[in-house]
Parts: sequence; C-alpha cells; structure tokens
Amino acid sequence: MLLFDDLQLQLISLYPEPLRPVVEAGLPALKFQMMRLAFEVMEAESTGTVFASAVHRPGDYPLMARCHFGIVDILQYEVPSNARDNVISVFERVQSWQNLEVFRRAAFCRAAGDGPEAALMRFVLYQAIRFNLWVLTWDEPSVEAVGVMQRLDSEAEQTLRKRLMMPSTYDEAVRPLHILVAEALEAAQRGLTDAAIDLPQRFGELLEFNLAILKARELCAADAVLVRNEYSTHIGEEKLGSIRLAERHPHLFPSSCAVDTRRSRLTRALPGKTASRTRLIDIIHDAMSREVAP
Repeated sequence: MLLFDDLQLQLISLYPEPLRPVVEAGLPALKFQMMRLAFEVMEAESTGTVFASAVHRPGDYPLMARCHFGIVDILQYEVPSNARDNVISVFERVQSWQNLEVFRRAAFCRAAGDGPEAALMRFVLYQAIRFNLWVLTWDEPSVEAVGVMQRLDSEAEQTLRKRLMMPSTYDEAVRPLHILVAEALEAAQRGLTDAAIDLPQRFGELLEFNLAILKARELCAADAVLVRNEYSTHIGEEKLGSIRLAERHPHLFPSSCAVDTRRSRLTRALPGKTASRTRLIDIIHDAMSREVAP
C-alpha cells in the first residue's frame, strides 16, 4: 500500500498530540485490514461482480459489506462526550489540511491503475461518493424515500469508472472527487424529479416513508438500523432478520439477541425519542454551517 505508506506521517499529524501514539500503534492492524479489503475488491472485479452486488454478499465479501453499510452507521454513531472535542479537532484539521486535495488526486490517479492498491482506491472513491451524498442530503429524507440512495449504490461505480477513462479528468485544474459528487447530486435531483411524476398516486405512501426516514435520521446508529430495516422492502431492499442484521452490523450488534433486545427497547422509547446532538453527522453539519456563516 504505497499511497498509504506515504501518507502515514501526515495522517498522524492530523490528530491531537495525546492521541498520536495510540493512532500510530493501530496503523499496522489498519494496513492489514486494508490489504484484505483490497483483495476482496480485486476478487469481485475479476468475477464481474459490481460493488452494489458484492456488498450484499457478506459471506464472500465481508469487509466490503461492512464498509458499505457502515458508512451510514458511522454518521449516526454517538460520539462520547469526552471524545467530542478530539473528533471536532481532527475534522477541522482534515478540512484545513493543505495536502487534502493532493491526496484526493493521488487516490483518483492510483485508482486508474492495476493491482491491489488501485482496486482499493476504486472502492474507497465509490464509498466517498456515497458518504458525501448522504451528508449533503441528510435533511432531505425524500431522497431516500423514493429510492434515490439505493439507485446511487448501483450508479456511482459506473460513473467512477467512466471518469477514470476520461483524460480531461486528470487535468491539474480539475478536482475529480468534487466532480463525482456533483454528478451524484445531479443524478439525485433527476431521481426526485422522476419520482414527482408518480407523486399524486403515491403521496400518502411517500409521506409515511418521509416521516419514517426523518425519524431514522434523528436516531443513533443502532436504532436507525432497526427503523430502516422495517421499511426496507418499500424501497426495494430486503428486510433482514435479527441474525443477518447482526452479521451486517457487527460493530453495533454483537449477536442476534442484541438486535432483539435493542428492538424491544426502541419500541417502548421511540414515541418520545429526541435527536442526539453528539453524532458524527451533527458535528459535520455544525462545521459546515460555520463555514457558510457570514
């Protein structure tokens, strides 16, 4: 992982000094997991399995699946109060990091190559598109309600691969990730426009989904997974049982019993549930609002 090796020291410097020894100690394990993920992606690509399909086959591609579904989980992960300042500090340092765009361009250029690291970068960029679109549309539950986010999972890889084939995308004045995210936003808007055609027939149904999704976006990660699973069939996804939910989100549910226990508690608490303001998505949105404030 040459790109990762080159960036290690720079990435460590983005953390507050007291945390740097801990981060540095964890880098070998992280690199090993990245190598495993890279070979999973290579295997999927070698068999013609698109990312959107591979992530639904955790038996074959466990790390790809965990990364894919963990994107939304991490946004709704409740940051402990004693860690909030450190998380904000890291986020702000990343945003102001002078080599951030250099890293993005290097990742895109590497993704056009061959080998494990190139495969890993393609999957990372695919997930980066999804992550950005989730953040940018978080206050628009209708995007999820009409199936736009699900469609993005299928289309983002194709868009990425087309861009990797375009010489103009490698121009020094071009920001590849910005273009990919902008194209995803345009596709999301087209999806909403297309859905509006069916709005008179589905108004009541979509209103119900919007309210359910809005509630899901107010919750912590574990509760949100359960709520989303309840309406998954309405947007073309499969509703999972407790065992498969635990397999898909092992960082949230250590067992199927944990899923059942959480579901029971959620059923009793949901009517009066209030939004947490310590989740990662809240921290990101707070930072974004400060950037645009006059």
